[in-house]
Amino acid sequence: ASELLPLKEQYLTEGIDLYKSRQFDQAEQRFTMLLHLDPGHERAKRYLEAITQERVASERLQAARRAFRSGRVGRAHRLAQGLLETGFRDEARGLLADVEAALATRLDIARAALRDDDPQRALEMVEVIREARPDWPGAAELQHQAERALATERALAATRPRDAAGGRGGAPQGQEPATPPAQAAAAAVLSALQRT
Repeated sequence: ASELLPLKEQYLTEGIDLYKSRQFDQAEQRFTMLLHLDPGHERAKRYLEAITQERVASERLQAARRAFRSGRVGRAHRLAQGLLETGFRDEARGLLADVEAALATRLDIARAALRDDDPQRALEMVEVIREARPDWPGAAELQHQAERALATERALAATRPRDAAGGRGGAPQGQEPATPPAQAAAAAVLSALQRT
Protein backbone atom coordinates (compact mmCIF):
# COMPACT_ATOMS: atom_id res chain seq x y z
CA ALA A 1 0.00 0.00 0.00
CA SER A 2 2.87 2.39 0.73
CA GLU A 3 4.17 1.94 -2.82
CA LEU A 4 0.84 3.36 -4.08
CA LEU A 5 1.05 6.48 -1.92
CA PRO A 6 3.10 8.57 -4.44
CA LEU A 7 0.73 7.55 -7.24
CA LYS A 8 -2.35 8.44 -5.16
CA GLU A 9 -0.83 11.82 -4.26
CA GLN A 10 0.00 12.42 -7.93
CA TYR A 11 -3.58 11.65 -9.02
CA LEU A 12 -4.99 13.86 -6.25
CA THR A 13 -2.68 16.80 -7.02
CA GLU A 14 -3.23 16.53 -10.77
CA GLY A 15 -6.97 16.18 -10.28
CA ILE A 16 -7.17 19.27 -8.09
CA ASP A 17 -5.06 21.32 -10.51
CA LEU A 18 -7.22 20.22 -13.44
CA TYR A 19 -10.39 20.97 -11.49
CA LYS A 20 -9.18 24.48 -10.64
CA SER A 21 -8.42 25.11 -14.31
CA ARG A 22 -11.95 23.88 -15.15
CA GLN A 23 -10.70 20.89 -17.16
CA PHE A 24 -13.37 18.70 -15.67
CA ASP A 25 -13.06 15.66 -17.95
CA GLN A 26 -9.36 15.24 -17.18
CA ALA A 27 -9.89 15.98 -13.49
CA GLU A 28 -12.64 13.37 -13.37
CA GLN A 29 -10.24 10.80 -14.87
CA ARG A 30 -7.60 11.49 -12.19
CA PHE A 31 -10.08 11.25 -9.32
CA THR A 32 -11.58 8.07 -10.77
CA MET A 33 -8.11 6.51 -11.06
CA LEU A 34 -7.45 7.53 -7.45
CA LEU A 35 -10.69 5.87 -6.35
CA HIS A 36 -9.63 2.65 -8.13
CA LEU A 37 -6.53 2.67 -5.94
CA ASP A 38 -8.31 3.84 -2.79
CA PRO A 39 -12.13 3.37 -2.98
CA GLY A 40 -12.65 5.20 0.32
CA HIS A 41 -10.75 8.38 -0.61
CA GLU A 42 -13.15 11.10 0.60
CA ARG A 43 -11.49 14.08 -1.12
CA ALA A 44 -11.65 12.34 -4.50
CA LYS A 45 -15.36 11.60 -3.92
CA ARG A 46 -16.04 15.24 -2.99
CA TYR A 47 -14.24 16.50 -6.08
CA LEU A 48 -16.20 14.13 -8.31
CA GLU A 49 -19.43 15.45 -6.79
CA ALA A 50 -18.23 19.02 -7.34
CA ILE A 51 -17.47 18.21 -10.99
CA THR A 52 -21.01 16.93 -11.42
CA GLN A 53 -22.38 20.13 -9.88
CA GLU A 54 -20.19 22.28 -12.13
CA ARG A 55 -21.45 20.44 -15.21
CA VAL A 56 -25.05 21.01 -14.15
CA ALA A 57 -24.26 24.69 -13.57
CA SER A 58 -22.61 24.90 -16.98
CA GLU A 59 -25.75 23.50 -18.60
CA ARG A 60 -27.87 26.04 -16.71
CA LEU A 61 -25.62 28.86 -17.84
CA GLN A 62 -26.03 27.77 -21.45
CA ALA A 63 -29.81 27.56 -20.98
CA ALA A 64 -29.81 31.06 -19.46
CA ARG A 65 -27.85 32.42 -22.42
CA ARG A 66 -30.22 30.75 -24.89
CA ALA A 67 -33.22 32.16 -23.03
CA PHE A 68 -31.73 35.65 -23.11
CA ARG A 69 -30.93 35.46 -26.83
CA SER A 70 -34.50 34.34 -27.56
CA GLY A 71 -35.96 37.25 -25.58
CA ARG A 72 -37.11 35.25 -22.55
CA VAL A 73 -35.43 37.58 -20.08
CA GLY A 74 -37.50 36.36 -17.12
CA ARG A 75 -36.21 32.83 -17.55
CA ALA A 76 -32.67 34.08 -18.19
CA HIS A 77 -32.84 36.12 -14.99
CA ARG A 78 -34.06 33.18 -12.88
CA LEU A 79 -31.41 30.82 -14.24
CA ALA A 80 -28.59 33.34 -13.85
CA GLN A 81 -29.67 34.13 -10.27
CA GLY A 82 -29.33 30.43 -9.47
CA LEU A 83 -25.74 30.41 -10.69
CA LEU A 84 -24.40 33.12 -8.38
CA GLU A 85 -23.21 30.54 -5.84
CA THR A 86 -21.40 28.36 -8.38
CA GLY A 87 -18.09 28.50 -10.19
CA PHE A 88 -19.94 30.43 -12.90
CA ARG A 89 -20.70 33.43 -10.70
CA ASP A 90 -18.79 35.87 -12.93
CA GLU A 91 -20.59 34.68 -16.04
CA ALA A 92 -23.90 34.83 -14.17
CA ARG A 93 -23.19 38.40 -13.05
CA GLY A 94 -22.41 39.39 -16.64
CA LEU A 95 -25.61 37.81 -17.88
CA LEU A 96 -27.60 39.51 -15.12
CA ALA A 97 -26.12 42.85 -16.19
CA ASP A 98 -27.28 42.12 -19.75
CA VAL A 99 -30.74 41.20 -18.45
CA GLU A 100 -30.92 44.44 -16.44
CA ALA A 101 -30.00 46.46 -19.54
CA ALA A 102 -32.67 44.62 -21.57
CA LEU A 103 -35.26 45.32 -18.88
CA ALA A 104 -34.36 49.02 -18.82
CA THR A 105 -34.75 49.11 -22.61
CA ARG A 106 -38.14 47.43 -22.36
CA LEU A 107 -39.24 50.00 -19.80
CA ASP A 108 -38.23 52.78 -22.21
CA ILE A 109 -40.15 51.03 -25.01
CA ALA A 110 -43.20 50.72 -22.74
CA ARG A 111 -43.09 54.44 -21.90
CA ALA A 112 -42.79 55.34 -25.58
CA ALA A 113 -45.66 53.00 -26.48
CA LEU A 114 -47.87 54.63 -23.88
CA ARG A 115 -46.98 58.10 -25.22
CA ASP A 116 -47.79 56.84 -28.74
CA ASP A 117 -51.24 55.64 -27.65
CA ASP A 118 -50.27 51.96 -27.81
CA PRO A 119 -51.13 50.77 -24.30
CA GLN A 120 -51.27 47.12 -25.42
CA ARG A 121 -47.59 47.24 -26.47
CA ALA A 122 -46.73 49.06 -23.24
CA LEU A 123 -48.47 46.40 -21.20
CA GLU A 124 -46.66 43.60 -23.06
CA MET A 125 -43.28 45.18 -22.29
CA VAL A 126 -44.12 45.77 -18.63
CA GLU A 127 -45.31 42.19 -18.21
CA VAL A 128 -41.92 40.94 -19.43
CA ILE A 129 -40.19 43.23 -16.94
CA ARG A 130 -42.38 42.21 -14.03
CA GLU A 131 -41.94 38.53 -14.81
CA ALA A 132 -38.19 38.91 -14.45
CA ARG A 133 -38.16 41.53 -11.71
CA PRO A 134 -41.52 42.22 -10.03
CA ASP A 135 -39.83 44.98 -8.02
CA TRP A 136 -38.39 46.83 -11.05
CA PRO A 137 -38.63 50.58 -10.32
CA GLY A 138 -41.44 52.24 -12.22
CA ALA A 139 -42.82 49.05 -13.76
CA ALA A 140 -45.84 48.70 -11.46
CA GLU A 141 -46.92 52.30 -12.05
CA LEU A 142 -46.43 51.98 -15.80
CA GLN A 143 -48.45 48.75 -15.80
CA HIS A 144 -51.23 50.55 -13.95
CA GLN A 145 -51.18 53.40 -16.50
CA ALA A 146 -51.25 50.98 -19.44
CA GLU A 147 -54.15 49.03 -17.93
CA ARG A 148 -56.11 52.26 -17.37
CA ALA A 149 -55.41 53.39 -20.93
CA LEU A 150 -56.61 50.02 -22.29
CA ALA A 151 -59.77 50.24 -20.19
CA THR A 152 -60.39 53.74 -21.52
CA GLU A 153 -59.82 52.54 -25.10
CA ARG A 154 -62.36 49.79 -24.57
CA ALA A 155 -64.83 52.26 -23.09
CA LEU A 156 -64.35 54.55 -26.08
CA ALA A 157 -64.88 51.67 -28.50
CA ALA A 158 -68.10 50.73 -26.74
CA THR A 159 -69.52 54.26 -27.09
CA ARG A 160 -68.91 54.60 -30.85
CA PRO A 161 -72.11 54.45 -32.89
CA ARG A 162 -72.60 51.55 -35.27
CA ASP A 163 -72.74 52.26 -39.01
CA ALA A 164 -75.31 50.80 -41.38
CA ALA A 165 -73.14 47.71 -41.94
CA GLY A 166 -73.08 47.00 -38.19
CA GLY A 167 -69.52 48.19 -37.63
CA ARG A 168 -68.29 51.03 -35.50
CA GLY A 169 -67.95 54.46 -37.02
CA GLY A 170 -70.86 55.66 -39.05
CA ALA A 171 -69.97 59.04 -40.62
CA PRO A 172 -70.46 59.31 -44.36
CA GLN A 173 -67.24 59.24 -46.35
CA GLY A 174 -65.45 62.59 -46.27
CA GLN A 175 -67.26 63.79 -43.14
CA GLU A 176 -66.11 63.68 -39.56
CA PRO A 177 -68.37 61.59 -37.34
CA ALA A 178 -70.33 63.40 -34.70
CA THR A 179 -68.85 62.98 -31.25
CA PRO A 180 -71.47 61.79 -28.79
CA PRO A 181 -71.15 63.20 -25.26
CA ALA A 182 -70.08 59.82 -23.83
CA GLN A 183 -67.31 59.47 -26.41
CA ALA A 184 -66.12 63.03 -25.77
CA ALA A 185 -66.03 62.32 -22.03
CA ALA A 186 -64.08 59.08 -22.57
CA ALA A 187 -61.61 60.90 -24.83
CA ALA A 188 -61.09 63.52 -22.13
CA VAL A 189 -60.44 60.78 -19.56
CA LEU A 190 -57.95 59.09 -21.89
CA SER A 191 -56.17 62.38 -22.46
CA ALA A 192 -55.97 63.06 -18.72
CA LEU A 193 -54.66 59.54 -18.01
CA GLN A 194 -51.95 59.86 -20.58
CA ARG A 195 -50.69 63.07 -18.99
CA THR A 196 -50.25 61.35 -15.60
